[in-house]
This record gives sequence, C-alpha cells and structure tokens, in this order.
Amino acid sequence: MKRIYIAYFTDSWHSTDSRTLIRVCSNKEKAIKEIKAYCKKYRISFTQADQYHLETISQTQCSERDMEFEIDTQTMD
Repeated sequence: MKRIYIAYFTDSWHSTDSRTLIRVCSNKEKAIKEIKAYCKKYRISFTQADQYHLETISQTQCSERDMEFEIDTQTMD
C-alpha cells in the first residue's frame, strides 16, 4: 500500500467543503514544501509556528490569516 499526502488550503475552521487542492505529494515533507511555495507565490505569510503545526498535527492553527493549511494522508491500494 502506498500513502499519498494531499495539501489543501481551507477556511479558518478547516471545514471540508472549503478545501481547495494545492498538490498531491508522495511524502509529508514535500507537501509542506508545496504549501510554503504556494505561500511564497501568493505572498501569504508562513511562520515557524505554521511549519511546526504542519509537521506535528498536519494543519496550521490560529494564524492571523482568513485561511489555514491542511495535509490529509490517504492510503492507496
């Protein structure tokens, strides 16, 4: 079985309906890099706290933005 890591941006409440795909990646580190690249491209702040939260709980929290980021892990057969 193979795992994939799906990077999204969401509303501040991480509601499923608000998810917008950033990229599907082969590992969590790549997903975080894609989120950072997205932030750079669109001039969105990305902090050390964001990095820590993505590494530990797979989502950003309590940012001063009107959006958050999330990484969903799925297992494929």
